[in-house]
Amino acid sequence: NESWPSLWIFLLLKHTTSIDHNILILYFKMLFEGFQVFLITIKLTKDPRRLAIDVGAGNGQATLPFASYFEKVIGFDPSGGMLEQSTPEDHKNVSFQQSTAEEIPLPDGSVDLIVSAQAAHWFDQPKFWKECERLLRPDGVVAIWGYAFCSINIGNPILQEYIGLVRPYFEAGRQILDDHYRDIHPTFGKVERQEFEMVKEMPWEAFVGYLGTFSGLNNYIKKHPEVPHPLGDIRQRFKEAAGGMDQVRVSWPVFVIFAQKEH
Repeated sequence: NESWPSLWIFLLLKHTTSIDHNILILYFKMLFEGFQVFLITIKLTKDPRRLAIDVGAGNGQATLPFASYFEKVIGFDPSGGMLEQSTPEDHKNVSFQQSTAEEIPLPDGSVDLIVSAQAAHWFDQPKFWKECERLLRPDGVVAIWGYAFCSINIGNPILQEYIGLVRPYFEAGRQILDDHYRDIHPTFGKVERQEFEMVKEMPWEAFVGYLGTFSGLNNYIKKHPEVPHPLGDIRQRFKEAAGGMDQVRVSWPVFVIFAQKEH
């Protein structure tokens, strides 16, 4: 088992690393890495740790950190384009395959840990949980987690106005995420739910850049091409609200569901 001092030093380093302004997704990679180590250490206590899989892996940002803790790690995603962006070269025990969450090409009882980061709300829930039960060994664990819309310490009414504008333009599965996965119900084993808050300070420009990644914004712009870009106005209003402060404190609600298969 990993030592507690080393774990918490690791978590501290991961959660205080500065954010690259141009690649905001690194923050979420950082968040998932730290939390994954917590999941493994607290929840997966029984060896051997032979195989972990990440379902809805995308480009692998929440897959690769498991390489140090399992003999083999596989990321599955239905999008070949996303998998092409993954970088397993430095992790010889990590591979990626194209597959849906509901039909994973692995034998019964072959998996020790199944995770899904910010993706489970897109799955067919009954089929996904049936597949998890098939794949897991006895005492194996499923851990799915995500984060919902954030809040900020300065100008939060402006942010919430922006979220209200683009929220109707997100895909349908987004509502499950906004409800903190309360409508997701594992169909087997011992189930536990946890929620906590992740807080990070970042430059205003980095935060506005993050807001620009919302798929709801892109859909809104496509639907209303004649309307001025919402972030132009938001950026100016944030600047006025900040009163010269160049950093903003951002809080995300994070929620996780564990399900452990019984003997």
